[in-house]
Amino acid sequence: MASSCRLHASLVRQGPAVAHSGRGEREMSAVKLLVVGADGQLGSDVVRLLSPTVDVTARVMDELDVTDRAALREVIEASHPEVVVNCAAYTAVDRAETEQDAAYRVNVLGAR
Repeated sequence: MASSCRLHASLVRQGPAVAHSGRGEREMSAVKLLVVGADGQLGSDVVRLLSPTVDVTARVMDELDVTDRAALREVIEASHPEVVVNCAAYTAVDRAETEQDAAYRVNVLGAR
């Protein structure tokens, strides 16, 4: 947990990196980040906070099923992220008792 907090803090604080060469300075590309579950409470905050300094690709639950490995692979191959942040979660706590399989697929298998 502490390492992900350090990562978050460093991404928020840093602006675009600048490379120095004999020919002057040039802006380097920002860190490429894929946020899965970008329409949830956590995901939308991650996107909002990091978008100014990070190249964010955001996927919402309707666009990407986190339990579908082929779909995940396709999104990752298309966006080439350096960091993937999985904010997708089954959060219907009351229904999780009756929909245990769905909660397990999203919260356990989807996080792998």
